[in-house]
Amino acid sequence: MNRASLTPFRICSLVLLCFGVHLGSISTAQAQSSEQLIARAFKSIRTNQPSAVNDISMLITTLRKSRTMSEQTELIEALREMGDTQGSSPQKIKDYLKDIMPLALLDVLRSRADGRVRGQALMSLRSFGPADDLLDEAIATAEKDSSPDRDYVHEQASLLSQWKRDGKPAVAAPAKAGATDPVRRRNAEEYLRKNDKEVAYFTLADAVAKLDEDEVDALLDAGLRLADVHLPAANQAVAGGLNVACLDESVSPDKIGDILQRLLKQGFRMDIRDENGNELVMNTIQSCPTPVIARLINLGARPDPTNNQNTTPLEMAIISAKWDLARILVDHGAGMSKEQVDRMFMELPEDPEQLDLLKRAMKNKLK
Repeated sequence: MNRASLTPFRICSLVLLCFGVHLGSISTAQAQSSEQLIARAFKSIRTNQPSAVNDISMLITTLRKSRTMSEQTELIEALREMGDTQGSSPQKIKDYLKDIMPLALLDVLRSRADGRVRGQALMSLRSFGPADDLLDEAIATAEKDSSPDRDYVHEQASLLSQWKRDGKPAVAAPAKAGATDPVRRRNAEEYLRKNDKEVAYFTLADAVAKLDEDEVDALLDAGLRLADVHLPAANQAVAGGLNVACLDESVSPDKIGDILQRLLKQGFRMDIRDENGNELVMNTIQSCPTPVIARLINLGARPDPTNNQNTTPLEMAIISAKWDLARILVDHGAGMSKEQVDRMFMELPEDPEQLDLLKRAMKNKLK
C-alpha cells in the first residue's frame, strides 16, 4: 500500500481504527448486532448517505473486537462485498476500504481466530487490490502458522501466492449484444435514458436490489450480455443485488424467482464461481432468508458447492444457527462428513431435530 497516497481523512480514519476507535460510538456498536450494523452499512452505501464511511468504520471496529467465528465470518464477507474492486459500491467506498481493509485483514490473520476465519481473511485480501508488499507479508504470516489449523492456513497461503503470481483474472466489461428486435431495443434505451440509467452491470445490480422487473427487462432488451465471458460480471451484479434486496425481511421469493428466470433465459447461470470460489447460494446465504435460498435452489443453484476456503453453504448455515436453512440444504442433498461435524461441534446438539439433521447430512455425504 502506498501510504503517501492516503488522504488526510483516510489517514485519520486509519489511525483511529488501529486503536480500536472510530468516528461513531463504541457503545453503539456493542448495543447492536453485527447483522444490524451490516444492514445499516449496506443501506447507507446503496442510498449514498454521508454516514456510509462511519458505518463501515464501525463494522471494521466490530471485526477487530469480535471473538466469535460466525460473526467474524459474516463481517469479513460483508466488508469484502462492499469494497470489492469489481463490485457495485461507489468508487469512494472502494477507495476507503482499499486503504483500510488489508490492514484489518492482516490483523485477523495474526490473531487466534479459527483457522477458517484466518483463511477467509487471507483470501479476501484479493478483493481489495492490495500492494504486493502487503500480500507478501500476509503470505509469509500464513506460512509460519503453527496452530492446529496450520495445514488449512498453509493451503490458503499457497492459493494466494499462486493468485499473486498468475495475476487477477479480468472481469468482463459491460457489453452490448446485437439487437434482434430494433424497436424493443430503441424503446429499452429510451426507457433507461429517461431514468438516467446506463447499460451496465452496476445498473443490473441496482435493478435486482430493487426487484425492478421493468428495469431488468430494459437492460436485457438494450443488449446487456450475461453469458459466456460476461458471466463473472453478471454473477457478481446479481449476487450483490440480491444481498441488498434481502435486507427487507419481507422480500418476495416469487419476485426474485421471476427476475432470475428472465436472466436464466438470457444465458445467466447460478453455478458460476467468483474469485473466492463462491457460487450464488454461498454469496447470498448470509443475507437472504430461507425461502429465497430455497427458490434459488429450485431454479438450479447448487446446494452443496465448496469454495476456496473448503467451506460449504451447509456449514455456513449451521455456523449462523440457521437450522431451517440447513434443513432445506440437506433436503436437497447437501452433506457433511463426520470429520466436518466433529470440527464444528465440541459436543453434538441436544435438540433432537438438530441431531437428526446432522445425521442426515452425514448420510448424504456417504452417498
